[in-house]
Amino acid sequence: GFAPSDPLKVTLPTLETMEIELLRPVTISGVVLDPEGRPVPSAEIGPELEIVDLVRNNTGADIERPSAITDANGRFDLTGLDPGTGTVSASKEGYARSDSFAYELEPGEIVQDAELVLRVGGRITGEVLNEDGEPDRGASVFVQPVGGAQRRSLQTDAEGFFEAEHLEPGKWQVMSMRVGDQGYNQAEILETLKMEFVELADGEEKHVVLGAPPEDPVTVKGVVTAAGRPVTDTMLSFVPIQDEAMSSLKLLTLDEEGRYETVLETPGDYLVTLQYMRALGEQHSIEYRRRIPDTEIHELDFELPLGKISGRVVGPDGEPASNARVTLNISGGAEFGTVFGGQYTETTTNDDGNYELLFLRPGAYRVAAGGSILGGMFGDQATGGRIVQSVDVREGQWVRSIDFELDNPGKIRGIVRDHAGEPVAEAFVYVRDETGNLLEVFSLVQTDIGGRFEYEGLAPGRYSVAARSDTFATSGEYQVRVESDSEATVDLVMDLGTMLVVSLEDKSGDLVPARISVVDDQGREVGTMQGLEELMEQYNGGLGRDEKNVGPLPPGTYVVRATASDGRSTKKTVTLGGQERRKIRLRLK
Repeated sequence: GFAPSDPLKVTLPTLETMEIELLRPVTISGVVLDPEGRPVPSAEIGPELEIVDLVRNNTGADIERPSAITDANGRFDLTGLDPGTGTVSASKEGYARSDSFAYELEPGEIVQDAELVLRVGGRITGEVLNEDGEPDRGASVFVQPVGGAQRRSLQTDAEGFFEAEHLEPGKWQVMSMRVGDQGYNQAEILETLKMEFVELADGEEKHVVLGAPPEDPVTVKGVVTAAGRPVTDTMLSFVPIQDEAMSSLKLLTLDEEGRYETVLETPGDYLVTLQYMRALGEQHSIEYRRRIPDTEIHELDFELPLGKISGRVVGPDGEPASNARVTLNISGGAEFGTVFGGQYTETTTNDDGNYELLFLRPGAYRVAAGGSILGGMFGDQATGGRIVQSVDVREGQWVRSIDFELDNPGKIRGIVRDHAGEPVAEAFVYVRDETGNLLEVFSLVQTDIGGRFEYEGLAPGRYSVAARSDTFATSGEYQVRVESDSEATVDLVMDLGTMLVVSLEDKSGDLVPARISVVDDQGREVGTMQGLEELMEQYNGGLGRDEKNVGPLPPGTYVVRATASDGRSTKKTVTLGGQERRKIRLRLK
């Protein structure tokens, strides 16, 4: 009958007497209507899951969800909800889920007049074909909204067909895969993955074919080596650098000799990613842009770079920190047609507090230790406050002793508003240390419907805080000091921002791929800042063949530098004043 208590941090052993205060839950009462406005009995109402909840649920964490059923007059009382912010919706067989009802309530508050309207919904029909172009009977099919957590699981019939009805309007991801007769084999399942994206309006029906034979296929095969030896236990992916890139995604694993073979749907430019994943949430990724020619068979080998960074992480108690988070990002901008800018590592230390970052190209990197894995998405707690160091790596160099001494973490709590004083929901929050380094290039901290956020896992020190949404960005400096085991507060105000679109051309006027760096008037890199939704949009909507979107950026003056693959570069100074979009094209001399 109560909502969960706030978290309480305890250090063992302890003789303290602890008080744990259960919170009074909130209640939402109202009515559920059908699309014609008539009350709907026996509809179910419950809180909606976010992506982070879905991820945690898949890792074994329990999610208790209060629910209610409407009476004969469509009325309901949904009790037991956690106070704070959240959303609820209604569902019933034969209808699409209602729009979300957002709430922001103090403990014990009650909403009396919520109205949830069920929708007709859209319908997706489809068929799945196997490698021979024949119907794939009994294939597993998953239909889920892009960016949402409500997933439907289906199976194809004897003719390889499936259908999903009463789907909410919006963009849907449709995937099929095959589980072998011999049981679960991740590599085999990934290689059978087929995917399409469907945009649905209310009442609309669309048909998809998963696994249709490509019109202009190219067989690509090769071997992956490092120092002349085959690389194994590694995943390889091919994603076309074009719109709806993920629809043509190819995933496969290297064999014991480091070899691979796959069939791509068409020639063209591809992002090829080699990804070694040791555990859930960990990955070593190295990205390549490669052009696949219009030929029947193409040989494509990869020799991985041999640069390496290693070190040790010590926890707040002075002892080696096991399972501490360590990440690596490239410094100096982001490259066209990549997700992580060419290189990214998310890993943890071993039992002795040691870590290794492998297969590094020569260049400048940011290495960070501490904080929660993927911003706490998996429910873990920070080993210590997050610290960032800059490291340069030469060709084949092993950079040793990049060590970290972590302190007990603190956190920042804040609120984001627009100039009218209204809270801004779903804005991503970014934090920089005193030297201007971003603690997280990919932000997973987002404001709730009340514009509030919490940023945890911070080392003691002074920080600057910024936020971005689809069209707004904070301007000016929002400074805050954080102490161990304490909480600092900050209020942010957002302005209309400008989306900066950057491209590079050679002497002949042809667009060429480049690495783009955008630096503000304080010398801080702003071109690599991304939120989780932006990462997903890159995969779902295309990686950007010849231009880079940066922003939105607040009004100000920026230096934009573009560097081609041959090392030639050029730069330009641009002043933004809050216009919606600004395109600039740089030219190599």
